[in-house]
Amino acid sequence: MPTLQDQLEKLVSGAPVTTPPTGLWERGRRYGRRRRAGSVLIGVVATAVVLAVLGSGWLRVPDPADLPTADAQTALRLPDAFHRPSRWLPTADDPPGPLVAVVPTQDGAFWGGDRAGVVGVSGATGEYAFLDLPDLPAVTSSSLDDSTVPALSDDGRRVAYWYVGETREEPVRRGPVLAGVAVYDTVTGEVVRRPVPTDHGVNGADLVWSGDRLWLSWYAVRTPRGNSATSGGSVAWTPSTGEERAFPRLNGIGGATGADGGLVLGDGRFDVLGPTGGAVPDGAWRLSRLTSGPVHVSPDGTRIAVLEDPDGRANLSTGEPATVLVGALGPPGSTVRLREVGDGSWAGVAGWRDDNHVVVSRTMGPRAGEGDQQTTAFASLDVSTGFPAGLTEQHDPSYYSLVLARDALAAPTYRAPDAASHPDPRLLAGAVAAATLGGLVGLVLWRRRVRP
Repeated sequence: MPTLQDQLEKLVSGAPVTTPPTGLWERGRRYGRRRRAGSVLIGVVATAVVLAVLGSGWLRVPDPADLPTADAQTALRLPDAFHRPSRWLPTADDPPGPLVAVVPTQDGAFWGGDRAGVVGVSGATGEYAFLDLPDLPAVTSSSLDDSTVPALSDDGRRVAYWYVGETREEPVRRGPVLAGVAVYDTVTGEVVRRPVPTDHGVNGADLVWSGDRLWLSWYAVRTPRGNSATSGGSVAWTPSTGEERAFPRLNGIGGATGADGGLVLGDGRFDVLGPTGGAVPDGAWRLSRLTSGPVHVSPDGTRIAVLEDPDGRANLSTGEPATVLVGALGPPGSTVRLREVGDGSWAGVAGWRDDNHVVVSRTMGPRAGEGDQQTTAFASLDVSTGFPAGLTEQHDPSYYSLVLARDALAAPTYRAPDAASHPDPRLLAGAVAAATLGGLVGLVLWRRRVRP
């Protein structure tokens, strides 16, 4: 680089004087001084574009490295807490692998009009993501009915749900037009459908898994107005083979549970239908005490657990906490002698953790510093001693339903990751639009101020 003395000598001798090349930064600085308005506009637009790209990726697109690997052999793990899923969670592009739980909820739409969605909780990592379930029933309000509540198989691999489709005649005018059951495989991504042909659609739909068998029960809508229903049907269907068996005398399966492929009917009774070579025979039993809610059969098929009817009158439960009852099974037709286990502070029985522990639940009030947020606490209740040990928690249970895989009740627990932040992307879009508008207004005001 020539020095100042060299430049002066060239000037005296009449030789041409050369200047060092100007750097890119210096040229940009000079351009900004000459054209301040254009520089401000370029800066505002560039900032808005960068924020939009980075923000949309942060809010809606998951990092592929963070998604669980789809593996049929992945063992389920039970997180010590479940959180209320955000409406703005990403959708899993690839099959997420076995799930520990699913949550029917609302999937946020950028332009409003939220639609029904199902969030899956990974059995491997505990991460949340919306599942890509084709023809899931749409929900026009924030309330979720039976048609939008999926059923998760015992091993967490298959998600069953009612799908919308065509009917033979005019479809029902109110609510979703249910046309059959679909089963989504979380490992392969395959979807298998079992149509339920009707004239106007399906109403009063229920789904219950028992091993590899899916029990489904429905009523057919009588008229397009949807104000009444006619007789429907109940079927035990095995999606992997297509085998099915009809149960025409079965009038609904709401509140039922599964055992060895069979269906366990409870709520004041105890009947088992349709097992094939399982530990629990087909038959009916009498119960020595009044009960409320589903009956759960132990893994070895020798005992049952159920919640006592707290008010002592069948079908008139007040919803108050009650005592867990456990009894040994005899031959079909005999009476199951039920005994109390632990105190009477439980609101529900979720199933068996093993042959000696029952998973029970109760709702707890807000904790210090958590506002009015309630928690449903799940515990493992020792049926011999009546001692409960904490298992997992569901935060904010009044805002979402939690559907657990039955095998998850027996899975080891681990500390759940903190709930990921997924704010409303419309807030980001509004901030970008406000920044751009503010820049343009500032530009106009500046030009008016400097104009001669």
